Amino acid sequence: MGFLAWVYQRYGSAPQIGALLFGVKPVVVALIAQAVWSLGRVALKSVELGVLGAVVLGLAAWHVSAIALLIGAGVAWIVTERFGGKQGSAVGAGGILAQTGASTAGVSIPTVAGVFLYFLKVGAVLFGERLRSAGAAAGGFGGAAALADGENQLIDAIAISQGTPGPFFTVATFVGYVISGWRGAVLATFGIVFAGVCVCGDYGEVSAEVAQSPTAGAFLDGVNAAAVALMAFVGWQFARETLLSVPAL
Repeated sequence: MGFLAWVYQRYGSAPQIGALLFGVKPVVVALIAQAVWSLGRVALKSVELGVLGAVVLGLAAWHVSAIALLIGAGVAWIVTERFGGKQGSAVGAGGILAQTGASTAGVSIPTVAGVFLYFLKVGAVLFGERLRSAGAAAGGFGGAAALADGENQLIDAIAISQGTPGPFFTVATFVGYVISGWRGAVLATFGIVFAGVCVCGDYGEVSAEVAQSPTAGAFLDGVNAAAVALMAFVGWQFARETLLSVPAL
């Protein structure tokens, strides 16, 4: 991916590269749409969670950080499930999320260290099986569009990642190179892998307790609803940039 990022930077304007990416980008949009549909049927298992997802979708349109929305949705759902009851859950969670998330600034990464910290945060919420889904990972990578040169470069990075062997999180390598060269590529890759390795290393000891915890279950319900909403938002952004002609459609 680092080598392909170098090729992209040097020859990305060549007609042959543009034609190749033109054929791959619509596939990325289709993969995200399929992931939203399949995961949405599982994650949005009640009307209340559907409303929470709609709130997240609205805040995402206001450029609230994806990390803040994922964690905030989980915490908000814990609070409302414990103190608000089923009928007030969606409204209460939406209010908490709006108050805590609306003040969150967008992603800004002017330094090489910032590249590492951003992908460390992404890796903290996207690891294991989630990174095998283009749709799920795209939700976490949505903020990276501001790091490169807009959404087009992020779509290109995802398209190239889907067309090569290996795990999806190699998108971090590509984006890191585009931002800060080889140093950025190395630090972005290390950052996104490091958090997942740490979590998986301790998971065996706590998995049984987490599985039996109502609080953990509520947190994951909120996070899953937010993840589906973020995937839908990023998919819509990608579709607007990609499906601009009859051949693309």
